[in-house]
Amino acid sequence: MQEHDKTNDEDHSQGDAQEQSAFAHNAEQPQQTGQETGGQIAGETPPSTSAQQPASQAGPNTTKQFWQGIAWGAIPLVVFLISYVAALQPNESGLGFALLAFFGSVVGYLVLLIVAIIFLFNKRVRFVGYGLLTMVLISPIIAAIGCQIRF
Repeated sequence: MQEHDKTNDEDHSQGDAQEQSAFAHNAEQPQQTGQETGGQIAGETPPSTSAQQPASQAGPNTTKQFWQGIAWGAIPLVVFLISYVAALQPNESGLGFALLAFFGSVVGYLVLLIVAIIFLFNKRVRFVGYGLLTMVLISPIIAAIGCQIRF
């Protein structure tokens, strides 16, 4: 029985010695500097900055951006419809305005197409680009329907 107790004591003392040597080994290693780990000591949590946001608030308000794109994209369509109504007036004085507004709306439509493509490549304003692109696609349809209406 005493031999069994001796064996247990030796096992425990060997385990304690291994733990102590592992602890001493870790204590002998120099602490890592901030330069080795990218400005942060290993095991340390990064400092909280105001630029970091929780994951739930990280993305922009995409619905708002999409509707902004729809609103901005509607400008050439509205200018075209106003020029169309001005061209229907019986006097010739509105014809110059109508032609100017018509060409302005065509140029605005082309600019809208280019800006929509550019915005699609920028992640921050991508949903504005989606709204603009939506208006690029549906503006000719709305304009054609608007030209069919007679007052």
